[in-house]
Amino acid sequence: MSVITRYLRRRLPLFAVVAVAALATAIYYPYSPGGRQSFNMAKAEEHVVKLRPTFAADKRFADIRFSPSTSDYGSLGVYGSVRSDAEREEVKSMISASNPPVSVRFGVSVDPESPAKASP
Repeated sequence: MSVITRYLRRRLPLFAVVAVAALATAIYYPYSPGGRQSFNMAKAEEHVVKLRPTFAADKRFADIRFSPSTSDYGSLGVYGSVRSDAEREEVKSMISASNPPVSVRFGVSVDPESPAKASP
């Protein structure tokens, strides 16, 4: 028996364990909390790109910001302030109408002194 064959025969159990562990990790990761969070945050980021132009077109929503959030295994964060409850509800309805692919963490407050300007 050659030296290489003896070396491989002794290490075969180690190689098998490493291969099984790598395969198990590759299969499990998409369903793990970290895998779901990464996937959902990527979907949230794609959705942010779609939302920004809609909100940038209306000066009332100049202070509204969007970002992927780590909460709820990856969600869409909506933050900022508006001048009235009616505007806050309008932001909520616009977000809902956009059919976000992940849950939404809504952190928009009402601030009458908000720097956002009312539309003409």
